[in-house]
Amino acid sequence: MSSSPKHRDDATPLLQPLPPFDLDALESKWQESMRQVCLDETALLSEFKQLCIDIELWAKSRIEKESLEMIGKVREDCEWIESTQETMEQTRKNVVSTLDALKNALKVLVQP
Repeated sequence: MSSSPKHRDDATPLLQPLPPFDLDALESKWQESMRQVCLDETALLSEFKQLCIDIELWAKSRIEKESLEMIGKVREDCEWIESTQETMEQTRKNVVSTLDALKNALKVLVQP
């Protein structure tokens, strides 16, 4: 057995020229791919814009809802304050009239 590498006669030599490259086909595939990327990008941008509009509408409606709730709470608080003030005023009038009656009663007792 010989230690030299075996060469096959039907093997293609490494230095043989490569077959011609079809640059037009590569360019057309690239352009088609870029068209598809642009279409996808346009669709994504459109979806993004719609989502931005939806989020803006949601935020505005949430703010409006919270504002209406707050107005309702403030109105309830104002009604409670007015009711409490009326009750306090009525209590004050009762105390004043009681004190006036007591003062008059003391005047009658003190007069000779």
